[in-house]
Amino acid sequence: MMDERFNELVEQLKNNKKDFGLCELEEQEVFRKVGIKNCNNYCLGGWNRTENSDFINYWCYRINPDYKPEPEKPEFVKVEIVKCKDELLGVVNNGQFDLPFSITLLHCLPSLQSFDHFEIDEEFISIERVAKCINDGFTVYADFTK
Repeated sequence: MMDERFNELVEQLKNNKKDFGLCELEEQEVFRKVGIKNCNNYCLGGWNRTENSDFINYWCYRINPDYKPEPEKPEFVKVEIVKCKDELLGVVNNGQFDLPFSITLLHCLPSLQSFDHFEIDEEFISIERVAKCINDGFTVYADFTK
C-alpha cells in the first residue's frame, strides 16, 4: 500500500463509524497495520482504549487521534567497493543494481541519484575514510535506495 494512501486512510479511520467487519478490506488492512493498541473501540456509549488482542468483526474501532504513522525505512542495495583498474576504488556493475557504467569510481558514487551512504558493518562512514578502511582489510559498501 502506498504511503500516501495509507496516511489518507489513517486520517479517515480516526473518525470511523462502521463495525470492523463492515469496513472495506483495505481499511481492515490499515487497522491491522496500525495495531489494536493504537485504536479505541466503541462500547457502552463511549470510546475506550481496547483491551482485546485482536479486532472483533461486530465492534467499531477508531485509530487514536494522536496516532502518527512511522515513516517506512528505505530498502537498500549494498554494492561492495573494490579496487578497480589502476588500483582506483569503485564499484563494478554486476547486474545486482542499475549503475550507469560497468565500473563507477568512488568519487562519482555520491553524485548518483540513488546513492545514500557508505558503510562498514552497518555503520555509516564518510568518503574520506573509505580508502583507509579498505586498506585496513574492511569490506566497505556503497548503499543505494531501491
